[in-house]
Amino acid sequence: MKLLSTGELATLFSLSKYTIRHYIEIELLIPHQKNKNGYYCFDEENIYTLYQIIVFRNIGYSLNEIKRILTHDTLVDALETAKTNLQQKIDELFAIKSTVNNILEAQKSYKLNEVVYFERTTRYFKTLPSIALENGQVNLLKAAKAKITPLDEVFYVTSKTLPHIPCLECEEEESAFDFPKGTYACKSFLVKDEACISENVALFLSDMLLTVNGLSQNELLLYENIPCSLAYNNETVFSMEIKL
Repeated sequence: MKLLSTGELATLFSLSKYTIRHYIEIELLIPHQKNKNGYYCFDEENIYTLYQIIVFRNIGYSLNEIKRILTHDTLVDALETAKTNLQQKIDELFAIKSTVNNILEAQKSYKLNEVVYFERTTRYFKTLPSIALENGQVNLLKAAKAKITPLDEVFYVTSKTLPHIPCLECEEEESAFDFPKGTYACKSFLVKDEACISENVALFLSDMLLTVNGLSQNELLLYENIPCSLAYNNETVFSMEIKL
Protein backbone atom coordinates (compact mmCIF):
# COMPACT_ATOMS: atom_id res chain seq x y z
CA MET A 1 0.00 0.00 0.00
CA LYS A 2 1.00 3.64 -0.38
CA LEU A 3 2.86 4.96 2.64
CA LEU A 4 1.06 7.72 4.52
CA SER A 5 2.46 10.98 5.86
CA THR A 6 1.81 12.19 9.41
CA GLY A 7 -0.90 14.54 8.13
CA GLU A 8 -2.59 11.82 6.10
CA LEU A 9 -2.54 9.39 9.03
CA ALA A 10 -3.95 12.07 11.32
CA THR A 11 -6.74 12.82 8.81
CA LEU A 12 -7.55 9.12 8.41
CA PHE A 13 -8.25 8.78 12.15
CA SER A 14 -9.54 12.33 12.78
CA LEU A 15 -6.59 13.04 15.08
CA SER A 16 -4.28 16.03 15.28
CA LYS A 17 -0.73 15.79 13.95
CA TYR A 18 0.37 16.74 17.47
CA THR A 19 -1.25 13.56 18.82
CA ILE A 20 0.53 11.41 16.23
CA ARG A 21 3.87 13.06 17.04
CA HIS A 22 3.25 12.54 20.77
CA TYR A 23 2.64 8.82 20.24
CA ILE A 24 5.92 8.67 18.30
CA GLU A 25 7.83 10.55 21.01
CA ILE A 26 6.75 8.11 23.73
CA GLU A 27 7.49 5.19 21.36
CA LEU A 28 3.89 4.02 21.35
CA LEU A 29 3.78 4.31 17.56
CA ILE A 30 6.94 3.44 15.58
CA PRO A 31 6.85 4.88 12.03
CA HIS A 32 7.72 2.51 9.20
CA GLN A 33 10.46 4.83 7.94
CA LYS A 34 11.56 8.38 7.25
CA ASN A 35 11.61 9.62 3.68
CA LYS A 36 14.55 11.44 2.06
CA ASN A 37 13.25 14.74 3.42
CA GLY A 38 13.21 13.40 6.97
CA TYR A 39 9.42 13.07 7.25
CA TYR A 40 7.82 10.06 8.89
CA CYS A 41 6.04 7.52 6.69
CA PHE A 42 3.49 5.00 7.94
CA ASP A 43 2.53 1.61 6.56
CA GLU A 44 -0.42 -0.77 7.06
CA GLU A 45 1.05 -2.17 10.28
CA ASN A 46 1.22 1.36 11.71
CA ILE A 47 -2.45 1.84 10.81
CA TYR A 48 -3.42 -1.31 12.73
CA THR A 49 -1.30 -0.22 15.71
CA LEU A 50 -2.89 3.23 15.77
CA TYR A 51 -6.35 1.68 15.57
CA GLN A 52 -5.49 -0.53 18.57
CA ILE A 53 -4.26 2.52 20.48
CA ILE A 54 -7.52 4.37 19.78
CA VAL A 55 -9.64 1.36 20.81
CA PHE A 56 -7.84 1.01 24.14
CA ARG A 57 -7.93 4.78 24.73
CA ASN A 58 -11.70 4.75 24.18
CA ILE A 59 -12.00 1.88 26.64
CA GLY A 60 -10.22 4.01 29.23
CA TYR A 61 -6.65 2.72 29.34
CA SER A 62 -3.79 5.18 29.90
CA LEU A 63 -1.02 5.53 27.31
CA ASN A 64 1.43 3.75 29.62
CA GLU A 65 -1.01 0.86 30.03
CA ILE A 66 -1.53 0.67 26.26
CA LYS A 67 2.23 0.64 25.69
CA ARG A 68 2.52 -2.33 28.03
CA ILE A 69 -0.45 -4.12 26.42
CA LEU A 70 0.97 -3.72 22.90
CA THR A 71 4.18 -5.52 23.89
CA HIS A 72 2.20 -8.76 24.30
CA ASP A 73 1.83 -11.25 21.47
CA THR A 74 -1.95 -11.31 21.89
CA LEU A 75 -4.38 -8.67 23.10
CA VAL A 76 -7.14 -11.13 23.98
CA ASP A 77 -6.54 -11.03 27.76
CA ALA A 78 -6.56 -7.22 27.76
CA LEU A 79 -9.75 -7.18 25.72
CA GLU A 80 -11.43 -9.69 28.06
CA THR A 81 -10.54 -7.48 31.02
CA ALA A 82 -11.80 -4.45 29.11
CA LYS A 83 -15.07 -6.25 28.36
CA THR A 84 -15.62 -6.92 32.08
CA ASN A 85 -14.80 -3.32 33.01
CA LEU A 86 -17.09 -1.96 30.31
CA GLN A 87 -19.97 -4.13 31.51
CA GLN A 88 -19.49 -2.76 35.03
CA LYS A 89 -19.61 0.79 33.65
CA ILE A 90 -22.72 -0.04 31.62
CA ASP A 91 -24.42 -1.45 34.73
CA GLU A 92 -23.49 1.69 36.68
CA LEU A 93 -24.86 3.92 33.91
CA PHE A 94 -28.10 1.93 33.77
CA ALA A 95 -28.45 2.34 37.54
CA ILE A 96 -27.90 6.10 37.20
CA LYS A 97 -30.41 6.24 34.34
CA SER A 98 -32.94 4.36 36.48
CA THR A 99 -32.46 6.87 39.31
CA VAL A 100 -32.94 9.81 36.93
CA ASN A 101 -36.09 8.18 35.51
CA ASN A 102 -37.46 7.65 39.03
CA ILE A 103 -36.88 11.31 39.88
CA LEU A 104 -38.60 12.49 36.68
CA GLU A 105 -41.51 10.07 37.11
CA ALA A 106 -41.97 11.24 40.69
CA GLN A 107 -42.33 14.84 39.50
CA LYS A 108 -45.17 13.72 37.20
CA SER A 109 -46.94 11.49 39.73
CA TYR A 110 -46.80 13.64 42.87
CA LYS A 111 -48.36 17.10 42.53
CA LEU A 112 -47.30 19.60 45.19
CA ASN A 113 -50.17 20.80 47.40
CA GLU A 114 -52.72 18.76 45.45
CA VAL A 115 -54.50 15.58 46.50
CA VAL A 116 -53.79 12.73 44.10
CA TYR A 117 -54.86 9.11 44.31
CA PHE A 118 -52.80 5.93 44.12
CA GLU A 119 -53.65 2.24 44.15
CA ARG A 120 -51.35 0.60 46.70
CA THR A 121 -50.63 -3.00 47.55
CA THR A 122 -50.59 -4.02 51.22
CA ARG A 123 -47.57 -2.53 52.97
CA TYR A 124 -46.03 -3.47 56.31
CA PHE A 125 -43.93 -1.30 58.61
CA LYS A 126 -41.72 -1.93 61.63
CA THR A 127 -40.61 0.71 64.11
CA LEU A 128 -37.03 1.93 63.88
CA PRO A 129 -34.64 0.52 66.51
CA SER A 130 -34.09 2.92 69.40
CA ILE A 131 -30.37 3.05 68.59
CA ALA A 132 -31.26 5.01 65.42
CA LEU A 133 -33.26 7.67 67.28
CA GLU A 134 -32.50 10.75 69.32
CA ASN A 135 -35.37 12.58 71.02
CA GLY A 136 -37.81 10.67 68.84
CA GLN A 137 -36.11 11.77 65.61
CA VAL A 138 -33.85 9.81 63.27
CA ASN A 139 -30.16 10.49 63.94
CA LEU A 140 -28.30 9.67 60.73
CA LEU A 141 -25.02 8.85 62.46
CA LYS A 142 -26.72 6.53 64.93
CA ALA A 143 -28.89 5.10 62.16
CA ALA A 144 -25.75 4.21 60.20
CA LYS A 145 -24.69 1.96 63.08
CA ALA A 146 -27.99 0.15 62.62
CA LYS A 147 -27.14 -0.18 58.90
CA ILE A 148 -29.75 2.40 57.88
CA THR A 149 -28.45 4.65 55.09
CA PRO A 150 -29.49 8.27 54.32
CA LEU A 151 -31.33 6.99 51.22
CA ASP A 152 -33.36 4.38 53.12
CA GLU A 153 -36.92 5.65 53.11
CA VAL A 154 -38.13 6.38 56.65
CA PHE A 155 -41.90 6.47 57.09
CA TYR A 156 -43.81 8.05 59.96
CA VAL A 157 -47.06 6.47 61.06
CA THR A 158 -49.29 9.10 62.64
CA SER A 159 -52.91 10.18 63.26
CA LYS A 160 -54.79 12.80 65.25
CA THR A 161 -54.23 10.73 68.40
CA LEU A 162 -50.89 9.12 67.51
CA PRO A 163 -47.45 10.77 67.57
CA HIS A 164 -45.13 10.49 64.56
CA ILE A 165 -43.66 6.98 64.87
CA PRO A 166 -40.60 6.45 62.61
CA CYS A 167 -40.74 3.15 60.72
CA LEU A 168 -39.17 1.19 57.90
CA GLU A 169 -41.04 -0.91 55.38
CA CYS A 170 -40.69 -4.61 56.17
CA GLU A 171 -42.09 -8.09 55.67
CA GLU A 172 -45.41 -9.08 57.23
CA GLU A 173 -43.88 -11.14 60.04
CA GLU A 174 -41.90 -8.11 61.32
CA SER A 175 -44.81 -5.70 61.05
CA ALA A 176 -45.99 -3.33 63.77
CA PHE A 177 -48.32 -1.44 61.40
CA ASP A 178 -49.97 -2.48 58.18
CA PHE A 179 -51.59 -0.37 55.49
CA PRO A 180 -53.93 -2.61 53.48
CA LYS A 181 -54.32 -2.78 49.73
CA GLY A 182 -56.58 -0.12 48.26
CA THR A 183 -56.92 3.47 47.10
CA TYR A 184 -54.97 6.11 48.99
CA ALA A 185 -55.34 9.88 48.96
CA CYS A 186 -51.90 11.47 48.81
CA LYS A 187 -50.72 15.04 49.23
CA SER A 188 -47.14 16.32 48.87
CA PHE A 189 -45.64 19.57 50.10
CA LEU A 190 -42.32 21.39 50.44
CA VAL A 191 -40.81 21.42 53.92
CA LYS A 192 -38.73 24.22 55.40
CA ASP A 193 -38.96 23.26 59.09
CA GLU A 194 -40.63 20.83 61.52
CA ALA A 195 -43.55 23.20 62.13
CA CYS A 196 -44.35 23.10 58.43
CA ILE A 197 -44.78 19.31 58.62
CA SER A 198 -47.19 19.48 61.56
CA GLU A 199 -49.22 22.23 59.91
CA ASN A 200 -49.60 20.30 56.67
CA VAL A 201 -50.53 17.06 58.44
CA ALA A 202 -53.20 18.88 60.50
CA LEU A 203 -54.52 20.61 57.38
CA PHE A 204 -54.69 17.32 55.49
CA LEU A 205 -56.50 15.53 58.33
CA SER A 206 -59.01 18.37 58.63
CA ASP A 207 -59.85 18.21 54.92
CA MET A 208 -63.64 18.14 54.50
CA LEU A 209 -63.57 14.98 52.37
CA LEU A 210 -61.61 13.05 55.00
CA THR A 211 -63.69 14.42 57.89
CA VAL A 212 -67.07 13.70 56.28
CA ASN A 213 -66.08 10.11 55.56
CA GLY A 214 -64.58 9.57 59.01
CA LEU A 215 -61.12 9.00 57.54
CA SER A 216 -59.36 11.69 59.53
CA GLN A 217 -59.15 9.30 62.50
CA ASN A 218 -57.31 6.69 60.43
CA GLU A 219 -53.59 6.15 60.60
CA LEU A 220 -51.70 8.29 58.14
CA LEU A 221 -48.41 7.51 56.45
CA LEU A 222 -45.94 10.40 56.29
CA TYR A 223 -42.58 10.19 54.54
CA GLU A 224 -39.82 12.20 52.94
CA ASN A 225 -40.36 11.72 49.22
CA ILE A 226 -36.73 11.17 48.22
CA PRO A 227 -37.24 10.96 44.40
CA CYS A 228 -39.20 14.24 44.48
CA SER A 229 -36.76 15.90 46.88
CA LEU A 230 -33.80 15.18 44.60
CA ALA A 231 -35.24 17.61 42.05
CA TYR A 232 -34.96 20.55 44.50
CA ASN A 233 -31.83 22.34 45.71
CA ASN A 234 -32.66 23.63 49.16
CA GLU A 235 -36.02 22.15 50.08
CA THR A 236 -37.38 18.74 50.93
CA VAL A 237 -40.60 17.19 49.69
CA PHE A 238 -42.75 15.24 52.14
CA SER A 239 -45.78 13.18 51.15
CA MET A 240 -48.64 11.86 53.27
CA GLU A 241 -51.15 9.13 52.46
CA ILE A 242 -54.38 7.89 53.98
CA LYS A 243 -56.55 4.99 52.84
CA LEU A 244 -59.97 5.87 51.44
